[in-house]
Amino acid sequence: ILFKMIFFLTLGSLMHAMVWIRFVFGGILIYSGIMAVLEDEEEEEDMSKLHSVVAVRSMLGSRLTDSYDTEGQRLFISIDGRLHATLLVLVILVLEVTDVLFAVDSVSAKVAQIDNQYTAYSSSVLAVFGLRAMFFVLHDLVDCFELLKVGLCIILVFI
Repeated sequence: ILFKMIFFLTLGSLMHAMVWIRFVFGGILIYSGIMAVLEDEEEEEDMSKLHSVVAVRSMLGSRLTDSYDTEGQRLFISIDGRLHATLLVLVILVLEVTDVLFAVDSVSAKVAQIDNQYTAYSSSVLAVFGLRAMFFVLHDLVDCFELLKVGLCIILVFI
């Protein structure tokens, strides 16, 4: 929530100072909507070749294990007296980076529509709390809607 506030203040002042930056963020939204529709869901991607996995492996080297800690569900485990990171560290890092990217995307769209930064920020925070509460209900309902992904991508491009 603190990062969202920083994003709202930064992007809000940036968008008010430079109006043309809205076109850049709009282009990013259109591109991501089109790419999401064209993406093939059936194809399994090799996770070890992703940029985030390669970057973390280059930073941690041999200290990143290829498995999770199944006993204690810990982030770090000791192997032969050396501290090693489990795959859970990689999952948390990817989630945080994704959260920051989505925050930049959603904040720019909301600040472009709502001039008052306090209203934009408070509505975003309340929406996050509501989405977290509804996640488990929606998770089970997604399989019922075959064209949900296409509809969401159309809305993303339209906005």
